[in-house]
Amino acid sequence: MQVPQEADWGGFYPVDDQYTLTVLLHDSQGRLGQMVVKSLQTGMLIRRWSASRDGRQLKGAVQLPWEVDYVTLEVSSRDGQPMFALAATNGLADRLVLLDWNVGFVPYRPAVIESAKGHVADASNTPVGNPYQWRGVFIPSINGGGAGAPTSWSSANADAVNDDSTKAPLLPPPPFQNYIKRNVLLDTLSQGLDMLPVSNPVYLDWLIKEVKDQSSRDTTPALSCLELPPYSLGSGYWNVDFSGTVIGVLAVPYRRTENVGTDLNMLLEQIRKLFKCSDKSFTEMLLDAAEAYLRSEQNRSGYFAGDLLEIGNLYRVDVLERYCGVQGYPLTQEVTFQLAPDIAPPAGWPAYGQLSDQGAWTTPPPPGLIDDTPPLVFDASGKATLQLNKGWRYEVSGAYEGYEAGKHNFDTPVSGVISVPCLLKVLLILKVYTTSPDSGAIPANITITDVKGNPVMTGTTQSDGKGNYVFSNPIGQTLSPGEYTITATSMGPPRNPGTTTITVSRGVEQEVTVQLGPIRRPPLKKKAKQSGSSSALP
Repeated sequence: MQVPQEADWGGFYPVDDQYTLTVLLHDSQGRLGQMVVKSLQTGMLIRRWSASRDGRQLKGAVQLPWEVDYVTLEVSSRDGQPMFALAATNGLADRLVLLDWNVGFVPYRPAVIESAKGHVADASNTPVGNPYQWRGVFIPSINGGGAGAPTSWSSANADAVNDDSTKAPLLPPPPFQNYIKRNVLLDTLSQGLDMLPVSNPVYLDWLIKEVKDQSSRDTTPALSCLELPPYSLGSGYWNVDFSGTVIGVLAVPYRRTENVGTDLNMLLEQIRKLFKCSDKSFTEMLLDAAEAYLRSEQNRSGYFAGDLLEIGNLYRVDVLERYCGVQGYPLTQEVTFQLAPDIAPPAGWPAYGQLSDQGAWTTPPPPGLIDDTPPLVFDASGKATLQLNKGWRYEVSGAYEGYEAGKHNFDTPVSGVISVPCLLKVLLILKVYTTSPDSGAIPANITITDVKGNPVMTGTTQSDGKGNYVFSNPIGQTLSPGEYTITATSMGPPRNPGTTTITVSRGVEQEVTVQLGPIRRPPLKKKAKQSGSSSALP
């Protein structure tokens, strides 16, 4: 019987642990023949009653022990044909003894998501699937205590490009971005638990609180949203741990537990031994183990098949981010530099340049080392091209040989060509031709001195293949504007040296001709004077 949950109500039970089953059937058509009463658990015959002679009434009463919870009543007609079958119970239990298991299970893990730049591929050796699927999960033990149960874990990588001056969010790829910190997969336990009539209300209060705590969801995203630095090629990585907890609750009628000869601990021990994982719910697996024992010949617990009742299950998965991070790579741009002289040098004139990193102009800075600046080399046309990291401030300087270098500060990324100014301050090329009045173009030694008489440059004139002898200052030995004296001395027959003074101006090229004297010939010797006397020749 069911006792109302109100004050002043109580339940009464037979002192001899027996109850009386009373049956009364009527059939206006007079078809009743007999009724057979059997135990539902064992099929054993308990009692047989015959109907009245006219087949209109069948009645009987029998005393049964409380252990016989369920019986079947099979009714046949007067000619022995089955008419119908009934089932009867000794009444609903007014109090229950709850049996709970709180254990860990191994959730499925998502497959590792790799990427082109990703480098984290750590995963557990557990089945791949949806972590939020409870059916078919592995429960390693039902000895109790969800803490410390095996977990599963997996990894995800995601590549992204942030071509902007501000940082950008980087989310984990699906399905990883959809995981929350705590999710309840199945809950058939919370509703109505407080309405159960139990033998131990204090225990029920504790169980209700435990289930409430375990069934609360935490919808906070389990994985972090990472940040990509400005102007970067980024690779984010996440390593995630999945742990599962399941609570299963069964019940036994209190009167069955109090029956003489019952051993609940023996039953629980056999459930632990016979428990097997399957695609069923946790309580269904527990009941399968219990029924396998209760129906076996080894059953010595005093309980019978059908004694255990299923109350409900609670499956929960917690997701923990073990570690995460971003590996950033510089985002580069091709930058072209062009020397811009005030006076153009001769074609192919050598040039030099220097590029220095002035630090990042974005906050936070982009990836890349400050001192990781490539060398700057100009080609014959005064052009240079480099791959530079975006988001950085640079200073470039450069000039042709003999020019004063200018500077240009710029931030990457840039649009167009970077112009590098340079100013000509000297004379790049001085050509000195040497000639003579008697021989035309001749080779000579050249000495150039400044106004103080200090030698500035020396050399020799060489044939240019065009009938000229010319001296040209070496590249890199330019002449500053000013007054110079050029002296040419003969490299052959003696001649008077040639000297000229020139005024050098800044520019590309200046020419001057120095004429040496003619070949110096030795003077003629004078004849001796004859005396007044003469002598005859012999």
